[in-house]
Amino acid sequence: MKTIPIGEVSQGTLRHEDLAAALLPLTREFLPAYSVRLLESIGLNAGKEGPEWDISRGEIINTVIDQLGDHVPEFCTFSFAEGDGASLGCWPSPELAERAIMDGDAIRIQDLGDLDHIHTLELVVGNPDIGHAVLVNDHGNMSLYALERTIKATSIWETV
Repeated sequence: MKTIPIGEVSQGTLRHEDLAAALLPLTREFLPAYSVRLLESIGLNAGKEGPEWDISRGEIINTVIDQLGDHVPEFCTFSFAEGDGASLGCWPSPELAERAIMDGDAIRIQDLGDLDHIHTLELVVGNPDIGHAVLVNDHGNMSLYALERTIKATSIWETV
């Protein structure tokens, strides 16, 4: 399944018109036509003022952001960045990866060499629900790998 690329989509603005313009390409690629029309309506009604227009535009933006969140890579979010509320994009979520480890859907590995021998780990072989390996190095950097039943791992994302 095709997913939204990791990275920033919009920065430095929370204006509805700017966010709608930044979201439009992804909306056209990943969402149904009615979502595209909703975003386009923000541009068409840009000059209209009043609290009812602000609420409506804000609701449209939030709805589209939520819908785009269904098209991100594993353990990622489509949201405003934690440290910068005006930076919107697709971000890896260490919290979601940690939750997957706690829930038994992923396994933590210590170094890349573990990937070469992961098929020997009884935990993975005996549990088909484990579909990911999470590598956290001593600097706190995190990488996510998809474990394939052909005993290979594919890198999905990395954070520094």
